[in-house]
Amino acid sequence: MPLNYSTAYSVFGLRCIFAPEVPNYAGSLGCFEVTAPDEGCILNAPRPAPVAQRHVLGQIMPDLMYGCLHQAIPDRIPAEGSSNMYDLPLSGGFEMNNDQNATKYAVEVTHNGGTGARPGKDGLSVAAFPSSGLRNPVDRPQELVADDVRLGIVSAEAAELEYDVTLTASGEVDTAKTAQLRSQ
Repeated sequence: MPLNYSTAYSVFGLRCIFAPEVPNYAGSLGCFEVTAPDEGCILNAPRPAPVAQRHVLGQIMPDLMYGCLHQAIPDRIPAEGSSNMYDLPLSGGFEMNNDQNATKYAVEVTHNGGTGARPGKDGLSVAAFPSSGLRNPVDRPQELVADDVRLGIVSAEAAELEYDVTLTASGEVDTAKTAQLRSQ
């Protein structure tokens, strides 16, 4: 995988621990430096090395950073989760097949197993890390979690356990209880 990809996912893991509220931009990421050996290092593949499956290794990098940080600050680091968006790319019927009548197909089956336990809390079974699309799965906006409950996508219990969002009996966000949960 190219060093810029290794850097992106390594720094993402570090930033999730040290500054989760700060968005990704050059100023917030520029304070981190990631290096790797130039020769024979899978985290710094030179051109023209094939890197099409870089996401498989890249998504392991945040958990690798967590493992390193756990040695120094164990009470602030989440446990390792499924770590990766495991996928199986399948394709056929293209140049690899001499049968001109072959049906072309391309499918990528993707699955994950949730996040590791957080300091003082369980992991999140409904969110992949680092592929949840959020810098921290608990950062999902409270109103969207409430909408998910109203639509039947998430139960009220899961909203509290997985997203740290407490709802009132009428289905509205209980802002005081939610703030308390999210501050822990």
